[in-house]
Amino acid sequence: MKNLIEKEKIEKLLSDIASDYRKYQSKFRDGYEHIDEEMAVEFESKLSYKINRKYIHIISDGGSWGFINLTNPDFEVGDILFSASWAKPALNHARGNIFTGYDIEWTGPKYLR
Repeated sequence: MKNLIEKEKIEKLLSDIASDYRKYQSKFRDGYEHIDEEMAVEFESKLSYKINRKYIHIISDGGSWGFINLTNPDFEVGDILFSASWAKPALNHARGNIFTGYDIEWTGPKYLR
């Protein structure tokens, strides 16, 4: 992984994304816990990442969740970037860093406020 980011940090981010999905699902339980669990397991199974030259692309169910910076000199290594499109991150601001902390949702990095 270019020796810049440990696999554990990426796995932790994926775990946090899945955890937020479970929290979101729990709002709609009311007797459907078994369905919630099936959906959560399916969601988790569709989280993945792909290491590219400049970024690690986080993929959720075939869609672009966001990116982690590897080599773009305009950002710190580990910065989480919002998706501008399937293949490109938004380069306006980082939404957190996998080493120092972040605020994410299962749908993607949180918008800037």
